[in-house]
Amino acid sequence: MAVPRSGQTKRTTIAIIAQLLRSRRSVNQPTLLFLGSHTGGLYGNEGLYQFLEAHCSPAFSTLAADEKFGECHTALQGMNPSNRLTWLKASLREAEIPVSLKTAYAELAELLKEGFFSTIISTNLDALLEDALRDARLEETHGYQVRIHGLDSNEDIIRAKGLSAIQIFGSVRREKCTLNLDLDDDPYLKKYLEELLEGEALVLGYDPVWDEPLERAFSGRNHDLIYVDATPPNPGSPLAKTLEKRQGSYLDGAEAEFCHFIHALHESLLGQPAVRPVTVKPGPAPKAQDAPEIASPSGRTITEQNASNKTKPATPLEDETTLKVPSNREGEAKRTKIFISYSREDSKYLDALLKHLNFLKDKGLIAEIWHDRDILPGAVWMKEIEQALTSAKVAIFLVSSDFLSSDSINQIELPPLLKAAYEGKVTLISVIVRPCEFTYSDLKPFRAINDPSFPISALRPHEQEKVWLEVAERVMDLYAGK
Repeated sequence: MAVPRSGQTKRTTIAIIAQLLRSRRSVNQPTLLFLGSHTGGLYGNEGLYQFLEAHCSPAFSTLAADEKFGECHTALQGMNPSNRLTWLKASLREAEIPVSLKTAYAELAELLKEGFFSTIISTNLDALLEDALRDARLEETHGYQVRIHGLDSNEDIIRAKGLSAIQIFGSVRREKCTLNLDLDDDPYLKKYLEELLEGEALVLGYDPVWDEPLERAFSGRNHDLIYVDATPPNPGSPLAKTLEKRQGSYLDGAEAEFCHFIHALHESLLGQPAVRPVTVKPGPAPKAQDAPEIASPSGRTITEQNASNKTKPATPLEDETTLKVPSNREGEAKRTKIFISYSREDSKYLDALLKHLNFLKDKGLIAEIWHDRDILPGAVWMKEIEQALTSAKVAIFLVSSDFLSSDSINQIELPPLLKAAYEGKVTLISVIVRPCEFTYSDLKPFRAINDPSFPISALRPHEQEKVWLEVAERVMDLYAGK
């Protein structure tokens, strides 16, 4: 069964993707899964960014997240293999991997166990996939094996076809990794990857810099290709052209962020959130002195430069040693509303957002909008908020330093919404309205609609309107795909 086509690339939904995966499994045609670099432990890794900042451009700290990640790739390419491996090992220590990412891989392993995917091609260098398959005992029960390109021969990789995961750039744990893969130098492997990727495939978290060596392995054959990432593919790129030729579909924005997508897909396919907890071994965050002493352009060693940096505090979510997502409760209220959370100091941004949302509501394109201005005089304040929280389908956060430091937001609003989001019941949309510490907050796993480096307050009026329009369109899409 194919995604309905309109003769061109179209936006899809998690519900449609889930139905497609069910249909393919029912006829014994599981989907190939491509895990790009945005699904791994290096993407958004603040430890990696700290270590490599001195090797990147002077404007590194002001760059958008994807641009930072791309510059890190360039910096790592310029290092000798020994230093590169040391940096990567330090960045991929246990304390640097968010609980939410480990949970997503545990849920992915359960989807593999249920037969929704067959072969996995991963461009990640970490061991998250390998550990998840081991913890789910997939090697024992399904014969699933992880093959490492550069360690395992091409013959072994191809022989494992059908129930295998291929880490195409290697593995830091196995101390074998490459960032300069050229498939033209290995035509045997290139042909095999082309054969895999010409079939039905789901592409998650593709990065145009880190994953570029595999871009031309995607053929233009007429099989379904689904692209899922917060950022759409670069227009004119080989992957974008392939997506168009194959009349594929895409999902972008906050709901396409890897952790959120896997949580929601898991619940849609298996009927309930994962109940198996993910245990995190306690341990200190990596320190600068653990990294090799490589001279920076300023003349200081990186260890000297980073020694003065404060270790970033883990968010409350990452401090938990066990994360267990509970199952749905019977009798829970139907979720239909749009809940807006904001600080009173940011009221003008609420007004700007409401201009867009109220228009869509009046047209019947979205449901009821709720914010604390709706609480009538004499009403029981706490009861009103609790009712709004339990009936929220979408939650929009107007994030600023006042928002992040608000006791009522942190103690009353965020906990139930985060819990519901990890259960796949609520879609969270964060808008950074003023400069703040968003990347250290519990909202970090749910990527903001605008880059934290470019808050609304720093944009020109017409640029602000574009962000509000994107929020409105995202909300409209969520209700259109319900």
